[in-house]
Amino acid sequence: VVYIAGASCKRNDELKVAQAAEIEHMIDIDELETGKGLNQISTLQRVGDTRWSSHFKSVSSLIKIFSPICEVLLNIINEGTTSTQRGDTDSAYETLTSFEFVFILHLMKEMLEITDLLCQALQCRSQDILNAMNLVSSTKALLQKVRDDKWDALLVNVKSFCEVRNVDVPNMNAPYIRRRGRARDHQDDFTVEHYYRVDISYATIDSQLQELNG
Repeated sequence: VVYIAGASCKRNDELKVAQAAEIEHMIDIDELETGKGLNQISTLQRVGDTRWSSHFKSVSSLIKIFSPICEVLLNIINEGTTSTQRGDTDSAYETLTSFEFVFILHLMKEMLEITDLLCQALQCRSQDILNAMNLVSSTKALLQKVRDDKWDALLVNVKSFCEVRNVDVPNMNAPYIRRRGRARDHQDDFTVEHYYRVDISYATIDSQLQELNG
């Protein structure tokens, strides 16, 4: 998505125009605060090879300008010069506008925001070992709090984001269906909410905690 939407000066210009329109709309519906230095036009942040904090910046920028990116992708789908370009962009757009992608995007932002300080500290060559250990401990505690106490808030935030941007929100109480169309293990009590809460959210956080414990 990042490379397709920012592939040329033309697409970058389209992204800036779309952002300006989006900011104006969000202000009109009281979804954005106004003031000096707020709501500036931004660019998509690409992930760097050596800086883990770049992942946090990339995810944050994608959330911030989600709708303008969608608009640029739709323009490419309609105006792309080759069928391959249009097909690749259509696939990226379908993924981007799925509830699962949006959910994971917000979950990753939540986690990366917590781990960002630790990542930056560990990249400093002169880092004090005691301070680093304290940062690891506090990071683990914050991640555990997200796991234990923040599920409802995360889900509400994701649903609100989707509703404003016309992304379909699934019925969380419905049985979870695999993409292949078969109910997972035929369990009637295996809900969509269970899939997002346990299989994605808890599993991702637990994996991160395990890495920190290692």
